[in-house]
Amino acid sequence: MKPYTRAPAYLVGMLLGYGFTCMKKRRVHLHRGFICLGWAIAVAIAMTVILGLNKQYAELGSYYASNTMRSFYNATARFGWALSMAWVIWACHTGNGGPAGVVLAWPGFAPLSKLTYAVFIMHPDLMIVFYYNLIPSMYHAVIYTDFSSITVNHFPLLVNPEHNP
Repeated sequence: MKPYTRAPAYLVGMLLGYGFTCMKKRRVHLHRGFICLGWAIAVAIAMTVILGLNKQYAELGSYYASNTMRSFYNATARFGWALSMAWVIWACHTGNGGPAGVVLAWPGFAPLSKLTYAVFIMHPDLMIVFYYNLIPSMYHAVIYTDFSSITVNHFPLLVNPEHNP
């Protein structure tokens, strides 16, 4: 998959971050109808992305959709998901999240977020070590170099989870 296929989602995130920078943590007061409409649209888009091609599977008994349907889905699914998640993030950040904001702000998620961030940072190096172990022994020097890179570069995450590289 080419990197530019993820550009729309990246740009949605960039625009959301820019909007947060301009707002400076102010609480935005919007009409309740607009907030409900935003949540309804976000949920509808997210459910469309999740269940988008499910109808073809249920009707035909096997996974088959026309090329047009698959092309349209693949062209819009990532952008739609990014828009729906941008609404959830924006609504929770501005105090309009309702029950979703309460659930997502639960303090029990803090250790999980640090753990997943540490795994995200360390997984490429661990994949390199794993895959180099599958190759014959002429590459073992590289394995030890990469493993020392893991311990030197990522040891601060294990000692101090508050460390942000």
